[in-house]
Amino acid sequence: MHLRTVRTSLVFIVILAASLAANPKSKIVDNTFDFGYVTQSAKIAHKFWVKSIGDEQLTITKVIPGCGCTKVPLEKENITSGDSTWMEIIFSTKKYKGNITKHPQFITNESTYKHRLSFKASVYAEPLPEMPLVLDPPLVNLTGFVPGKEKAEIIVTNTTVNDFTLNLIDVDNEYTGFEIPETIKAGETAKIYISLQNGAEANTFSKSLTFEVNDTAKSRYTIPIAYVTSGMQMTSSK
Repeated sequence: MHLRTVRTSLVFIVILAASLAANPKSKIVDNTFDFGYVTQSAKIAHKFWVKSIGDEQLTITKVIPGCGCTKVPLEKENITSGDSTWMEIIFSTKKYKGNITKHPQFITNESTYKHRLSFKASVYAEPLPEMPLVLDPPLVNLTGFVPGKEKAEIIVTNTTVNDFTLNLIDVDNEYTGFEIPETIKAGETAKIYISLQNGAEANTFSKSLTFEVNDTAKSRYTIPIAYVTSGMQMTSSK
C-alpha cells in the first residue's frame, strides 16, 4: 500500500512539473525607446520585439495603446515557442509640446498581467535653444518619389562650437533607404538623404529615422517619414 502511494505521488509530481513547464511565456527584448527631438504634426514609429520563450504557443490577446495618439499594429498574434514578433508603436505628435512619455500595454495568454512598453519624445514646434543641431526640413514626405532614383534631402546645421559624431539608432530598412553623415563639424552643415525602397511604394506608411549625437546630453533626433500610395491619393482627391 505504501509503495502504491509513493508511485501515485511521483506520477502526480511528474504531471504537475510537465504542466508547469508547458506554460506560454513572453520576453520583451527592450521595453523602452527614446525618440528624442521630433517636430509637431507628424507620425513616428518604432518596433518593439516580443519573444516566445515558453514551451507552448504565446498569444497576444489584447493591446492597449493608451491614448488616441498611439496605434500599435502587430505582425502576428500567435507566436510559436522560440519565435518572435514585433509590435510597432506609431505615435502622432499632433500639437504636443515638450517632453512626452507614453506607456502602451499588452496582455498575453500567460495571465491577465499587463506588460508595459514605454517611449518618450521631446516634441517641438520651432527649434529649441538647447538643440545642438537644426534639421531643415524636420520631416520627410516621400509621396510621389520614384523608388531607388529620387532622394529627399535634409540639411543638418551644427549650431555649436563642437564637432559631433552622428550614430544611427533606428530605421526601417524595408521601407526606406538612407545616407547619414558620420560627423558634422562645428558651425557647418551636412546632409541626410532618405529614399523609397523598391517595393515599398505599394504601401501607405508612417516610419521614422532616429539618430544620436555624441554631445554631453546624448541628444537624439527622429525624422518622421511619410508615404501615401498613388491609389490612396486618387481616393482622397475624389
